[in-house]
Amino acid sequence: MEEFEHFAPTLQKDLFENAKNLGLLPDPEYGGGHIHIGLESAFENDDLLFRNFMVDFFNHPEIASGIWKEDLLNAPHLTKLPNEKINRFIELVETFDNGKLNLWDLLWAITNEVYDVNLAPKSWSEDASPDKYQAFNIRRIVGSFAKEEKTAEIRCSKAQNDAFEFLAQIKLLQNRINYLRQLGHPIRPVILKNLSPQQKVDNYFDYITESGGNWRMYKELLHSEYKHLTPEHARNGTLWKNEMLKKLAQTNIEWTEIYRELKGVDIISEDVLEVTTIALKNAKIETIEYQELSTIFNYGHWKNDSLGKNIVNMTEKKLENYNAFPRKIIRSCLGALMNLIWPVSK
Repeated sequence: MEEFEHFAPTLQKDLFENAKNLGLLPDPEYGGGHIHIGLESAFENDDLLFRNFMVDFFNHPEIASGIWKEDLLNAPHLTKLPNEKINRFIELVETFDNGKLNLWDLLWAITNEVYDVNLAPKSWSEDASPDKYQAFNIRRIVGSFAKEEKTAEIRCSKAQNDAFEFLAQIKLLQNRINYLRQLGHPIRPVILKNLSPQQKVDNYFDYITESGGNWRMYKELLHSEYKHLTPEHARNGTLWKNEMLKKLAQTNIEWTEIYRELKGVDIISEDVLEVTTIALKNAKIETIEYQELSTIFNYGHWKNDSLGKNIVNMTEKKLENYNAFPRKIIRSCLGALMNLIWPVSK
C-alpha cells in the first residue's frame, strides 16, 4: 500500500494527465478498471483470510451490482449465476471448512464447477473461458503463474477517473482485508439477491464502516446513479449524534459552543486527533486509550475542514491548562469526540 501511495502522484501526472492532454479520458460506462490483489503480497498465503475475503465478496453483491459497476457480460457477481452454481459454491466452501479441501483444491473446484458458466458471449475473444468473465476472477491463482504473480482479480469496477480514485479503491480493499484478518474465524456465506438501490447503498455503507473506513471519503466511489442515496444507518447515526450533542450542551457548558457549531453537521475532521493528543498528555491517560482513539480518529482525511479547525481551536483553549480543567470533564470530552467521529453521511 505504501508503494501505491508513494507513486500515485507520478501515476497521475505521467498517465492520467498526459492522456488528458491528448484528449483521452476514462469512460465511466464502457471502461473497466480491474484490480489485481496478490495472493502472497496481500493475503500473505493465509488460506483462511483468502477464503474469508472471497466469501465476503460473495456476501456483498452490491459492489458488482451497480455500486462500483454492473457489467453482467464481463463481470457478473456470483449471485447472478444459476442457483445451482450458487449452491455449489457454498457446498465447496463448507467442504473446505471441514478440512476436506485445501485452498488450491477449493479454487480449482470453483473454477470448474461454479465458474464453468457465465453470461459473456463466446464471440468476445478466443480466450472466452467462462471462468475469466466473473466479478471475482481466480484464474491467475489456479493457473500456471509464478507464486508472486498469483492474483485475485476484481473485474467489476468502472474506469478510474484518476490515480487517486484508484488509490481509494485499493485502500478500501486493504481495509477490508485487515478487518477480515483480525476476525480469525470463517464467515458464513449469505445469499443476497434482487437488492433495491437503497439496500445496495446500505450494504456498501456497512462494508466501508465495518472496516474502519470513512463513508464521506468512499462514497465518492459510488456509481453516479447511486450518489443521491443516503445509507439508512448514516441517517440514524446523524440523529443519534445530534441528540448526544444536545444532552452534552445542556449538562456541560464546555460543549455548548461546539454543539452550536456542529448542529446538523455529520462529520468532523481528523484534526480533532490533535485535540485528543493534547488532552491525553495533560490528563496523563493510559497509552492504550490513546491507541484506541488514534485508530478511531484515523478515519478522516479532511485537514482543510474549517469546522474541524474551529473545534480544535475551541477545545485546545479548554484543555491547555489541565490543573484548571477537571479530569472528569476531559474524559467526557474525549468520549464525545470519539462518538462524533463515527462516519455518517452528509
